[in-house]
Amino acid sequence: MHALIDAVGNRPIGLIGTTGSARELAGAYLGTEHVYNEISAHAAGATHFDPTVDTIFEIGGQDSKYIYLRNGVPIDYAMNNACSAGTGSFLEESAQSDLGITVSGIADLAISAPAPVQFKATCAAFINSDIRLAQQKGHPRDNIVAGLVYAIAANYLNRVKGPRYVGKKVFLQGGVALNHAVGHAFAHSVGRPVVIPPSPELLGALGVALLALTRSGSVLGSLVDLHTLGSPDMQLVGHFTCGACKMYCTIDRFMVAGRRFPFGGRCSLYENVWKRKARTAGVTDLVERRAEVLFQVPPSRPAATPKHARVARKHWGVGPAYESAKAFVRESLGQGVTAAPVSGARIGIPRALTTHSLFPLYSTFFTGLGMEVLLSDVDPRGDLTSNSGFCFPAQIAHGAVLDLTRRGIELIFIPHVMRMPHPNHCRESYLCPITQAEPYFLAKAFPGSRLLSPVLDFTNGYEGCSALIDTAVQELGVPRDAAAAAWSAAVTAQTAAEHRLRELGTQALNAAIAAGKPAILLAGHSYNAFTPEASQSVGKKLTSMGVAIIPADCLLPVGEGPTSWHFANQILNAVAIAKQHPNLFLLSVSNFSCTIDAFTHSMLASELGSKPYLILEIDAHTADAGVQTRLEAFLDIIGNYEESRRSSGAPFTACRLVSGGRIIRSDGEAIRLTDPQVTIYFPNFSPYHTQAVIMASRWLGLHPGAVLPLTRAQLDRGLQYTSGRECLPLPICIGQLLQVHEQRKPGDVAGFYMLRGGAPCVSDSYMGYLERFIAEQRMPDLFLFDPREENGYLGFDKERLTKSLSPAIIVGDVLVEIDHVLRVVGAPGSIEQLTHEWARFVERAGSLEEFHAGLPAFVDTLAALPRTKDPMTCPRVVVAGDFFTRFSSFFMDGVRDLYAQRGIILKPVDLSDLFLYFAYDEMASTARNWGLQPGGLAMAKACTRIFEPEGKQYLQQWAGHQMLQGVEEHYRGLFQKTGLLVAGPNVASTVFQKGAEHVSHTIWGELLPTIGK
Repeated sequence: MHALIDAVGNRPIGLIGTTGSARELAGAYLGTEHVYNEISAHAAGATHFDPTVDTIFEIGGQDSKYIYLRNGVPIDYAMNNACSAGTGSFLEESAQSDLGITVSGIADLAISAPAPVQFKATCAAFINSDIRLAQQKGHPRDNIVAGLVYAIAANYLNRVKGPRYVGKKVFLQGGVALNHAVGHAFAHSVGRPVVIPPSPELLGALGVALLALTRSGSVLGSLVDLHTLGSPDMQLVGHFTCGACKMYCTIDRFMVAGRRFPFGGRCSLYENVWKRKARTAGVTDLVERRAEVLFQVPPSRPAATPKHARVARKHWGVGPAYESAKAFVRESLGQGVTAAPVSGARIGIPRALTTHSLFPLYSTFFTGLGMEVLLSDVDPRGDLTSNSGFCFPAQIAHGAVLDLTRRGIELIFIPHVMRMPHPNHCRESYLCPITQAEPYFLAKAFPGSRLLSPVLDFTNGYEGCSALIDTAVQELGVPRDAAAAAWSAAVTAQTAAEHRLRELGTQALNAAIAAGKPAILLAGHSYNAFTPEASQSVGKKLTSMGVAIIPADCLLPVGEGPTSWHFANQILNAVAIAKQHPNLFLLSVSNFSCTIDAFTHSMLASELGSKPYLILEIDAHTADAGVQTRLEAFLDIIGNYEESRRSSGAPFTACRLVSGGRIIRSDGEAIRLTDPQVTIYFPNFSPYHTQAVIMASRWLGLHPGAVLPLTRAQLDRGLQYTSGRECLPLPICIGQLLQVHEQRKPGDVAGFYMLRGGAPCVSDSYMGYLERFIAEQRMPDLFLFDPREENGYLGFDKERLTKSLSPAIIVGDVLVEIDHVLRVVGAPGSIEQLTHEWARFVERAGSLEEFHAGLPAFVDTLAALPRTKDPMTCPRVVVAGDFFTRFSSFFMDGVRDLYAQRGIILKPVDLSDLFLYFAYDEMASTARNWGLQPGGLAMAKACTRIFEPEGKQYLQQWAGHQMLQGVEEHYRGLFQKTGLLVAGPNVASTVFQKGAEHVSHTIWGELLPTIGK
């Protein structure tokens, strides 16, 4: 304030507005009601200079914003989350610390740079090492600085703007816009002019002044000079505990110039006191009602503004739950039930993950056994006990278990919940792999605790799962009839609670539709969206502002669940309902690094069109003020929303593959997959495997294109079309897909192979994601393919496919292994000779017969490659993990060579190992239905049931597994003659058994074989 007086004099002020992260506190100090979020303020400032602006890139010192406007009104926006790499501090600190360049010197240097350095890191924590590496390589300062400027633009476009629309007129605002080099980088990156308005660093302040003037009706208050405004001290004179809800927030009391007011809390209850406005009438908090139903806590009466001392929070609103559960079980089972052997024993239930959906089931069961159920609090130090960098919900789970262990609870219930029940038809209803793996990583973090961890699969409903009964009998010594009775009561309690939630949701939905006012459908994983610690109490914040909130799991399903994940289907069900009603809007709460949510959220734009929605990503470091800003901006945008008037353009029909190996082109023409007009491509995660599969595709009569090189440019290109939260193979595939589309000749039809994996791995979503991408980008005559039973294996005989692709995959594995070995023991030039001989072999093997005929000579050629020592004398390190990454020199950048320089051979786990695991898992699943493991007893059982479906199925699965095992042993046996193999054939049964000692075999995917290796 003093600096302002020095600049403009002690002027009289009749109207005050505040914006920014501290707008609430500044507004309370100054006593103004005109407090507005930054989104609205920047939009108002921009449209003052140009009413036709439709896109705003705003970059400040600590945060960044994207705003999209229609007719001068913001209708979409995004803000950076925890990352600062797209902000001014990133550029200033990086240039100053390593290059000694001040802010004022950046622009001229960067604009004149002839060849900006392309930095791999877009993270402020790692960019300094990249700068030093660039200096070591001799890059001049101007090119390095220009690279930093481009890094800011790239990070902003990838992480803030994401896949959102860039309009015709772009404004660059905020303090960073004073550096004109940043404007040039943005213009080059988005391919259109970028306008830097006058005083770009002050447009937010100008905008809030204009908003205050407009919304006050241009009526000024009593004039106060600047000196008087800034003179009083703001004194903290006390605090109290709010009892209006179960959050029990601490509220501060401040005094400014004799004016006293309360300040703080997670909702807006006290905001209107210091704004001197009538209190907004709150609405029923259905998120809180949901917790009352699930945790069986009686509703509390709304409290008046409390004036008492702090009330101790002992139970976080759910502590009395087990007492209510006891009463319910007594009524359900009667007083005459015989006490179980565990009667009186204590069992802890962490207040985390599935507990937020299934607590009635858990608590009622154990109370029915006569046990005392203790629900945890969450110790904020829990993440310090973890052995890895987990997502926020998993960190909370660590804190919940830590709380129980510190309270001396020796027995803790942490189930592995595999799938949830689904009242409607859906592809699947899995929980995410992290949630499923909860008991396994928590067992490692708390080795001194006894965990009760049954595998619960509710595919056939709660009553169709007896695993918890079996666990109580086997591990707690409970009689089966008592355990069964407790389970029956638990199922009744859970279904009754879910029925009550659906009743509440239906009532709230009908009321919201009838009222016609904006209402929010709150969606997400239950342990994200509906818990105060993981959601920053968004439900309480919004209801205190008079906005109705309906939790997604309180809504009846309106269609089929399109994904394999339980919570994703709930989110998309909320989307379907929001599409049906113009006054309903979606708010999805997630956490950083949730890959499944990233794929789910990628569907929202295409599903909702121009309708606004909000995604909140929250972790332990998320500031409450940032969440409040996003919510206020979202409500402003909802208020401004009108159905889009933009024409959707001419209809587009994507090319598609149908049964029998036929392709329907975008113009409707049908052609065969084997037609010479059709060129097929394979994503390149491993050159040897890709070349081998291309060779095999020729044997099938297909026409493969060249191997797509795997480069950084493909990743950067793909990141422009993704949110950055998806696993990295996805943007690489998008980059390669775009390359295929742009390089093909006019009239050519192109097919791109994409594996349709299985849940809970997110590769299950790749096919759907890329299909939407092709349609959204309107790419004609480009299709995806994957030979499956559903499409008739592309018109090929299944046996022929297997005979062609199996040797290709195994030979790819073998050549990767030989390549790694030669980098350690090979004489100079041996790698080049390997790749040359392999290319010659691939060219000559025009059919499977020619492949087999030429293989012995190829093996002899490799056996003759000169080497310096026996590879079996070298140290060897197994490389496990995702197959997209473990074979790739791009992802393993420098790692292979680093080990080779030290004489250590890296051995990536074979891709064929994964196929053997899949085949063995199918066979093991059938055997488990008989209570057996694969082997002699299971084979005997199958033979006795040879005329029954299960018996036939097991024998077919056994034969398929034996065939794969035999094929691998055959080809590995041939290449053993080279003397360049350091591993033997894969034995799926051993890997399976070793892995199952640490994690459940029911977590399908690469987790178990990785651990087993």
